[in-house]
Amino acid sequence: MKERSFASLPVFLVDDEESVLRASAAVLQSAGVANIRMVSDSRELLPALERQPASAVLLDLFMPHVTGNKLLPDIVHLYPEVPVIVMTAALDIETAVRSMKEIGRASCRERVLCVV
Repeated sequence: MKERSFASLPVFLVDDEESVLRASAAVLQSAGVANIRMVSDSRELLPALERQPASAVLLDLFMPHVTGNKLLPDIVHLYPEVPVIVMTAALDIETAVRSMKEIGRASCRERVLCVV
C-alpha cells in the first residue's frame, strides 16, 4: 500500500473556540498546509479520526465535554502514527504545567509536542 503524504492527509485542529480554530487554520494555510479539518466539539474528534486518517492533530487542553487531557491518551493509543501538538491558553502557568505533567505520565512520546 502506498503511504499518503502530509499534503494528502488533513491536519485536525481541535478547539472549542471558533476564533482560535480560524486563526490556527490561517497560520497553517500560510505555511502551505491546505488540508485542514476544524473540530469545535471535542466529542467529535475520535469518530472523525476513525473516518479520516490524519497527518497531525493540534489539540487544545481545556475544552468542555472531553478535555485534551482525556483525549490525548486515546489518540496516542488508537493512532500511534499521528503526531499531536498540544496547545493551551491557560491563564496561569502552574495549571498548564500540571496538565502537561499529567499527560506526560500517561502518554507523551517523541511525537507529542506540548505548546503552552
